[in-house]
Amino acid sequence: MTRSRPGPDQPADQPDAEGGPLAVDYRGLAERVPAILYRYRLLPHPKMEYINPAVTETLGYNPEDFYADPDLALAVLGVPKPAVAAEPDPGVSGRPIVRRWRRRDGTYADVEDRTIAIRDRQGNVVAIEGVARDVSAELAIRQELRASRERLDAVVSHVPVILWATDRAGRLTLLEGAGLSALGVRSEDVIGRTPEEVHPDTRRYRRHLALALHGRIQTVDVQLGEQTFATRLGPLVDANGTIVGVTGVSADVSPERRLAAALAREGRQRATVAAALDRFDSSLDLDALSRQIATEVLLLEGVDHAGIIAFGPGILTYFISFEGAGLPMEAGRAIPPARSVYLRENAAKGPWVERWVPRAADGRYGLSLEAAGLRATAYVPLRRGDTPLGLLAAGSRQTNGPALLERQMSTLVEFGALSVALIGPALSTRNLGEVVRQELVEIIEREAFSPVYQPIVALADRSPIAFEALTRFDDGSPPDRRFVEAESVGMGLRLEAATLAMALKSLRGIPAGTALTLNVSPALLLEGRLLKRLLEPVGRAIILEITEHRQIDDYEGVRRSLLDLPATVGLAIDDAGAGFASLRHVIELRPDYVKLDRSLVSGVDRDKGRRAVVAGMVQFARSAGCQLIAEGVEAEAEHEALFELGVEYGQGYLYAAPAPIGRVRD
Repeated sequence: MTRSRPGPDQPADQPDAEGGPLAVDYRGLAERVPAILYRYRLLPHPKMEYINPAVTETLGYNPEDFYADPDLALAVLGVPKPAVAAEPDPGVSGRPIVRRWRRRDGTYADVEDRTIAIRDRQGNVVAIEGVARDVSAELAIRQELRASRERLDAVVSHVPVILWATDRAGRLTLLEGAGLSALGVRSEDVIGRTPEEVHPDTRRYRRHLALALHGRIQTVDVQLGEQTFATRLGPLVDANGTIVGVTGVSADVSPERRLAAALAREGRQRATVAAALDRFDSSLDLDALSRQIATEVLLLEGVDHAGIIAFGPGILTYFISFEGAGLPMEAGRAIPPARSVYLRENAAKGPWVERWVPRAADGRYGLSLEAAGLRATAYVPLRRGDTPLGLLAAGSRQTNGPALLERQMSTLVEFGALSVALIGPALSTRNLGEVVRQELVEIIEREAFSPVYQPIVALADRSPIAFEALTRFDDGSPPDRRFVEAESVGMGLRLEAATLAMALKSLRGIPAGTALTLNVSPALLLEGRLLKRLLEPVGRAIILEITEHRQIDDYEGVRRSLLDLPATVGLAIDDAGAGFASLRHVIELRPDYVKLDRSLVSGVDRDKGRRAVVAGMVQFARSAGCQLIAEGVEAEAEHEALFELGVEYGQGYLYAAPAPIGRVRD
């Protein structure tokens, strides 16, 4: 027996009119989906109980129109009231049926309708629930495909043709017609030669010539290079009926075949998007829906990576979702500033495909993606009105990646429009600077973060000489994204100072005789007062790390700020080797330590080039009066190689992973 179900407008914790148990309350979903959802009451009096706002876009009527006029639904469907009343079990199959529904303006929409009967406890059909969608565009595409095929047949029958014939030995005895221009040959130059001598691709059709010599008449598309010839061939007989060769007629149908292929591909692409739409769950949150979209895009031929890029406040640009293995990317990771500016500028011009060539401005980011195998990228701007929200991004690791992504561009544009419809409102809200600012205020006030520590050890005996403090946010947000967000809304120094203060609270847990290493921005150093207020009461050795790729415009100001700090404060330059700024930082600031970037350390035991660079850095550090710390040491062989090269200190998972101070000491 079919259970009675409530309409979408009934509350989830109340029984329906017939007193049966509720199945599900789906009003929230119903109000947002693009399909028409409705419930039409038959007994005791016919009326529309619920219809969602999607009906307005399809038919021009508002839901209120149906509620006000019980007969409107019957008029739209074109079914008289007596017919509905006499139908004991109307529309219960659940199978899709295409009907013609009348719009408000008098025109008709082709609508695919799926309905199910709702019964009371006595088995009487008391209501009909249905899901309908406008398939007018799909039917129009099918009609256009049929019309295209008809036009194609007409074109083939009127285009200039090539008449040809061969003798039994396969030598051309006839070749003429206006269609010869398509081949770029003259009849007098090829008579007496075989087709293979005229064009090598004809060797693929030897079997057809042999069948014709045995009396078989055939129709075949002959592909010669980039051209396609619709060909009809058969036996050539003399007056006595003896087969003396092969004769045929060929017409260049290359444009028509390309058009047919393009139309078929467009149809398949639209079907792909439609199928993906059926799988989406619009009740999911922004991040989950973004992952669904990226997963669907990843199914397209030639696409190896896909994701949704959000444009945050300022120049903050980051992936909400990223699917596909092999690239050093992940959801939540901020895109470097130079790349962010580039993406935003190009997004204003529309969709584009580009071969992945690292730009100098992208630095290590561009080189790392190239090294990981990225060959091409495609981008579709996501906009709501005049407001840019972000990009739908797709990447290919294949050699012909640009061509593959170009062929998928129309589908990617469709997915882009779908993305705006599904996640546009939520993305707009997330991108508001005020929202970001409020999140950061709450994080700082609740101290929703904590430090973890990773030791820096002497390579000679692996004893710790310092512990680097790293910030972890309670909600799992990537630290670099949070700090970029804070900087973009003018809260960078406040968040930085709060995290440093938290790290200093654990100073008592740092073993005696070791230093605490803190990451600081040039902006915090130049501001001076916040950092001085934090460090003056400490009375312990502190090492301040300045990241190599953060720009410093005022070295003199940084030097003055450093001189104003307690004498127990030292300086380190982070990420040396990841770019060109580190050498100038070292020369201008004279740090106590220089940290070698992980890109130089990884594989240094096997790579002669890396060994040479590290050896040069050792000499440079000695000349500059500073000591080297190798970052990201993960293998014993790397440890040994670095020690042999003269590097004094190391840091990495080989020695300890970042952890709370109590665990990292153990």
